[in-house]
Amino acid sequence: METLKKYKKELRNTVLSQRRSLSSKEKQALDNQLFKTVISVLKKPEWTAGFRQGCFLYTYVSMQDEADTKKLLAWCWENGIKTAVPKVTGSVMEFYEIVSMNCLEPGFMGILEPNSTCPLIPRNESLGFMIVPGTAFGRDGSRIGYGGGFYDKYLEGQTKLFTAGCCYGFQLFSSVPHSSLDVKMDLIITEKEVLEHGIT
Repeated sequence: METLKKYKKELRNTVLSQRRSLSSKEKQALDNQLFKTVISVLKKPEWTAGFRQGCFLYTYVSMQDEADTKKLLAWCWENGIKTAVPKVTGSVMEFYEIVSMNCLEPGFMGILEPNSTCPLIPRNESLGFMIVPGTAFGRDGSRIGYGGGFYDKYLEGQTKLFTAGCCYGFQLFSSVPHSSLDVKMDLIITEKEVLEHGIT
């Protein structure tokens, strides 16, 4: 287990260093293309029908050098898609509905989180599409997060959420170090491609 943690930490640090080294111009170009790729998935018939029936788009609120999601949130609101974003309290992460950026305030580690007026989305109550953050992903659906285990704990036992790891191409590997406790993604989306779980 300690060896696994070491490998994860080393890869996490390497990828985060590469991500931080992007110029603002390079990041904007990657974000614009990644946005188009994500939208191409969300516009598929199975998801447009789901969103019309009230499915939520779950996503993180991007900070600093993370793959941008704020443009995606704006697109969802423009198209009548309900959105939910995470809030961490102690060691527990839950998702809350937001309808605009005005619903957010600085929270855990300075990350923008839903304020106290936002309604909690009960777990396993309805179908949803979740954009999952991470530092590195594998083509086999494996994922390395930021080390807190929040998403693995939240997704454990979830049966109604379709998960999509969202990252830049240089964050994608054939596989990344993982254990049986690490939840695999159903889909990996980069600015260049869309990979279904298990497809290399």
